[in-house]
Amino acid sequence: MGKQREDYYWHRLDNAAKVFPAVRSSSNSSVFRLSAKLKESVDPELLAFAVESALKELPTFRVKLRRGLFWYYWETNDQRPIILEDCFYPLRGIDKRQNNGYMFRVTYYGQKINLEMFHALTDGAGAMVLLKSIVYFYLKQRHREEVAVNELLADTGFSQHALDEDSFQRLRNRMEKKPPRPKVTTAYQLKGARYLGDRVDVTQGILPTGEVLKLAKQAGVTVTAYLVSLLLYAIDRTNFQYYAENKPVVCSVPVNLRGFFQSSTIRNFFSFIMVSVNFHQKKYTFEQVLEEVSGQMKEALQLESLSQRLAYNLNAERNLAIRFIPLFAKNFFLRAIYRRGEKGYTTTLSNLGQVRLPTEQLPYVERFEALNNLTRSQCFKVCLCSLGERMTVSFVSGMEDKDVERFFFRSLANQGVEVQIVSNEVDEDEIL
Repeated sequence: MGKQREDYYWHRLDNAAKVFPAVRSSSNSSVFRLSAKLKESVDPELLAFAVESALKELPTFRVKLRRGLFWYYWETNDQRPIILEDCFYPLRGIDKRQNNGYMFRVTYYGQKINLEMFHALTDGAGAMVLLKSIVYFYLKQRHREEVAVNELLADTGFSQHALDEDSFQRLRNRMEKKPPRPKVTTAYQLKGARYLGDRVDVTQGILPTGEVLKLAKQAGVTVTAYLVSLLLYAIDRTNFQYYAENKPVVCSVPVNLRGFFQSSTIRNFFSFIMVSVNFHQKKYTFEQVLEEVSGQMKEALQLESLSQRLAYNLNAERNLAIRFIPLFAKNFFLRAIYRRGEKGYTTTLSNLGQVRLPTEQLPYVERFEALNNLTRSQCFKVCLCSLGERMTVSFVSGMEDKDVERFFFRSLANQGVEVQIVSNEVDEDEIL
């Protein structure tokens, strides 16, 4: 990269990013976490070196958030990132004043390397590129004689310009000028006692990837559709049926748009689809939930459906009346719109898919994990990702009872899936 780019760099926030600075609060950090669990304890000095090395290769992340008159923007950050041992609950808000201006946080604990990311900077797929590069430089330094792989970016085949592209902008002129307004419903919200403060419980099921794939294949659906269906069914059986309301149970499913629109960006490039089942209208079996969810997902993942949602968001940003409203007023409206939209979800399930590492690194990495932050309306969320034959399904919960998690993992176990439970708060015997 040229010296001028290395010395000074700035760019506008992408279309998906602009809402996050406006809506972050004590009850919504807009932070998600990715973790790599190694097969050895993490050396903090080598980790600090790895983070610095990764940022040199990926300057998109070496930035600080600045406030303009009309919009926020990113600007080069010359400070060194702070690396700390993990000693708090995950997914806390990131205070840039305590973090040398960075809007991501790298921590370690035992064998884990944690990357917590403010969502305005990137999405799960983009953050995974950064975490994988940190792991690469860490292992390269820790095992110099054994880990011999090509340089990171040279191995991807993508230029820095491609990685740094705002793919939303490229699509702007291809979108409909007047797409239909997305429907907003009021979804069922889980009932039960919630924790105060920033406490969150993390309950993870470590599953054999092949066994979960087999279940989904036997049902004729994708893994995501199968697990979303099981999640909605678990909510009905453990919560909804005791507080029945004439509201649908709605799951938001983030969608990585890179494969749909030929992009390799490491900035935000995602949308989401909604799937819902109204258990108040009739008593569903799991098979009926599966049929309903699979059909809705197939329709929502059509290119035309995704394009309509994108077009609505892009046209709203392009509106001159909105573009030249001062930032403080924009933030007020964005918060109001976001709060209204949040009422349309019961929960979220994010599938980051299969994490691929060079063969030389596999002997040193046990698994990858993902966690998503809670909001006032969504008191628990689910994330999953896989490395080889190990899939990690993570529940992040702000509720005291663990009935949904217990039903979810017991259902998989009853189908013959070997389930290993890991939790930061709850004893394993209490879950299964």
